[in-house]
Amino acid sequence: MSPTPHDQYVPLFSHALEGMALSLETAEAFFREHPVPVDQLMKTRIYPEMFPFELQLQISASHPARLAERLGVENAPLHESPPADLAEAIARMRAVKAFMEALPRAIFDEAGNREIVHRFHSGNEVRFNGLGYIGEWVLPNFFFHKTVAYLILRSLGVPVTKKIYMGDHLPA
Repeated sequence: MSPTPHDQYVPLFSHALEGMALSLETAEAFFREHPVPVDQLMKTRIYPEMFPFELQLQISASHPARLAERLGVENAPLHESPPADLAEAIARMRAVKAFMEALPRAIFDEAGNREIVHRFHSGNEVRFNGLGYIGEWVLPNFFFHKTVAYLILRSLGVPVTKKIYMGDHLPA
């Protein structure tokens, strides 16, 4: 029997969000010994045109929640503003993780039957079925922003390992 969309995507988001929370906990510990003003940390970018760390975190937490909303869930934990600090970002990652893990199987397993229209700020739009939206839009964007957040931490000297990034999912 083939894995269902729920079997594929819920564990993926769960491990990835846990990896973000663990990465941010590692950063908290690092910054206790190597203080950086919270505003400076949250505004750090790896390139001038790229979003700052705070938006990388906001977007990372928002993609899975917005996916659930677009698949018909009404109480998705959408965060319309960036987290104020690492503690808030950790709480968001864990809240979205718990939310995703509690979603009914049918939300994902019926996703292929749902049309999703993604509208850009420019007014342009792209149409997907639910599974296409997950695979072609949500996952690439989620992992892009998660990776940029990781790179910002690494650029500041935070010792975030691959095992931490992966959500402690790798064997020792």
